[in-house]
Parts: sequence; structure tokens; C-alpha cells
Amino acid sequence: MASDSDDAIWKDRSKHFVNLVDIIFAVIIAQSFIALSDSVLPLQLTTFNFFTLIVAYLTIILSWVGYHESINLQHHRSWLRFALDLVILPVYLLLVNRFDDVGVFLLAFTILIILYLSWGVVKAWEYPKKKGAGCNHRPDYYRYLLRLPYLPLVILVWLFYEAHIPQASILSLEIRGWISIAILGSIAILYRFQPTLRLLKRRKSPLAKCMEIEAE
Repeated sequence: MASDSDDAIWKDRSKHFVNLVDIIFAVIIAQSFIALSDSVLPLQLTTFNFFTLIVAYLTIILSWVGYHESINLQHHRSWLRFALDLVILPVYLLLVNRFDDVGVFLLAFTILIILYLSWGVVKAWEYPKKKGAGCNHRPDYYRYLLRLPYLPLVILVWLFYEAHIPQASILSLEIRGWISIAILGSIAILYRFQPTLRLLKRRKSPLAKCMEIEAE
């Protein structure tokens, strides 16, 4: 566990990390707007592509808000979590630049979930379990295990879209695309507003007392 002096050093470093992440994030958003200008202004986006783009920006904005909430509660204590920050950012760029390719979009979203979970595990490692009555387990890791099912779900959605189903079927490629993107939008929202942990906190269970409920 970090000493008070080490923690102060990392807290200062974390502020610089977050400032850099915010700058890169702003560049990514600006670049995406520039790239979209040719198609958005002449209203060339299809309804489906527009819906996919909304899901992309929803995912990114919710992630940015959750990131700041998490950092405010538990700042960086290692370079590893900052490295993951830098890996996640280009995936956001891929998400908004390839919104018109559902297969690539689903792949990018799957990678994001893997990176989100990895980021959470690293944060749990940075902030080890608390010692004391009723806290002799690892609630920090348990918190992210609750979100682990999102990964196989996203993979299943990706496989569902890529499945070789005859076009004559009711589940045409277009229908599968709508279903897949709608599910991803729901996952983006549920991942950020996971109700299970808040329910534990409201009930004041022994587990909840050992956990800090926050987005990551």
C-alpha cells in the first residue's frame, strides 16, 4: 500500500495524466466532427448510420464522465492504468470513424469492454482490500466481476451479426445490424449505471461497507 508521500506524488502525477487524456480526447472529438462534416452537412447519413453514430458518441461521453468520477475518487497509482488510458483513446477514434462498418464497430466495442475491465482490475490492484471487521475479502475485484458478463454478451452480439444467415431470412444483415447496435447502446448505458452495486450500498451490506461505489 502506498505511503502518504508516495500517494501525494501519484495524486499530482494523476492530474497531469488526466489533463493529457482530456487534450487527446478533445482532439479525437474534434477530428471526428471534421471527418463527419462532409456527410452530416449534406444530410447523407442513413437512419441506421445515424443511430450507430449516436451509440458511438453515447459510449464515449458516458465513458469520459465515468472516467473523471472514478479518477476523482481514486487517482492513478501506477503507470499501467495511464497506459490503458492511452490505449483506450484510439479505440474511441476507431468507433466514430468506422461507424458505417458494423463489423468493425462491433470489434471496436468488444475491445473497449476488454480494456474497461482491465482498467478496473488495475485500479483494484492499486487500491488493495481494506483490513478490518467484515472486510477480509477482496470487494474491489468482486466489483468488476459483476461487470464481467458484459464481455461474453458483446462477443455473442458480434458473432450474431457476423453469422452466415440467408438474406431471405427474417434476420437479414440489416435487421441483425439494428439489433446489434441497439444492444450495444443498452450495454453502454448499463455498464455505466450498474444498479447492483448501488443496491448493495443502499442495503448497507458488509460487502458494500468495504466497497467504494463509483464508475470506472
